[in-house]
Amino acid sequence: MQGPYQIVQPLGESPYGFVHLAADSFGRRVCLTALRPEVAADPQVRWQFAQYVNSHAATPGPTPVVAADLNAPVPWAATANPELPGGENLLIAMGGGYTPLAAVPPPVSAPAYAPAAPAGTPLGVKLGVVAAVVAVLAMAGAGAAYVVTSDDKPTAGPSPTPAASRSPSPSPSPSASPSATPSAKPTESAVVQPGGEPPKPGAWPASWASFTAGEATYDMSKLKESLGFGFRTPKTWGCLRYETPAGYLAKHVCVDESYKGTGGSPGGQILVRECKAPCDAAVQTSQRADVHAFAAQWMQGDATSTYAEGTGEFSSGKRYFLVVSRYWRSRPGGPLDRQLVFRMTATEDRAGELQKTFKDIQANTPA
Repeated sequence: MQGPYQIVQPLGESPYGFVHLAADSFGRRVCLTALRPEVAADPQVRWQFAQYVNSHAATPGPTPVVAADLNAPVPWAATANPELPGGENLLIAMGGGYTPLAAVPPPVSAPAYAPAAPAGTPLGVKLGVVAAVVAVLAMAGAGAAYVVTSDDKPTAGPSPTPAASRSPSPSPSPSASPSATPSAKPTESAVVQPGGEPPKPGAWPASWASFTAGEATYDMSKLKESLGFGFRTPKTWGCLRYETPAGYLAKHVCVDESYKGTGGSPGGQILVRECKAPCDAAVQTSQRADVHAFAAQWMQGDATSTYAEGTGEFSSGKRYFLVVSRYWRSRPGGPLDRQLVFRMTATEDRAGELQKTFKDIQANTPA
């Protein structure tokens, strides 16, 4: 079973997921597309899948999205009229190649689906969250509906750009780095690998890149509603709100939406949570203990910030990582009461994009 559907037969697969012919309890058939469990834990892959589901749902056509749950452990989407190309296009757009496994058998008599919304109506699918993806299974005379919703508002970010080829974002396993030690492949659901304590004395590296005057950037000021601050990213980046972990106030994932390489898009996570009074060194040390920092040594950036950076061997190759724990004041003149967690990775040649993005966040989170 996947949601309200019973799998009938496999139709195809890709490095990212599977496509199945499925049917509901009334015998109505759909093309059911789901991520592979081994990549479903990767926030960037979930984000990409959500982008393409949203794009498909907002485009008029004969294979509308009739149901979806992008917040499930294994995200999935169902499209109508499985005998026509539809669900497989979600995987094809993500790249990596698609392999058909079987043709769709002729349909038998069964009720047809009505579209969940007028053609072209954006469903507002966001990273890991379905914002008003209303999946009405218009059951003739039954009056039943399957609905997956969220109260979250859509967030800022460029529209999705289908990529000709993309590889699943890597699950990092830092090694051979001056500040990291070998470890198991961590994911958001894996055991946290905190940074080394206590932080070593230091300062922000003078070599870190900054946005230059006139450089093209993307303004994420609308995220102030959820994060408490706005900031800029490189021009081709986008940020979407993700399911907020327990104990946090907000979580967003930012990536380069135009990325078409094979080493994984630069980007990662930005999280905010409360730091309860007195938010002193002891409280901050306690909160850092559950920040996944790839087991790298924490370094002191300034009086309220620590960072861990280095390079590690990821499933797609060597990557740079940057993790920052920063404490700031949500109200001008108020006490330190918020923790920012910035955790991103990139190929080494694009490390500067992470540094630029953090430094802009730093400027907008007064300590």
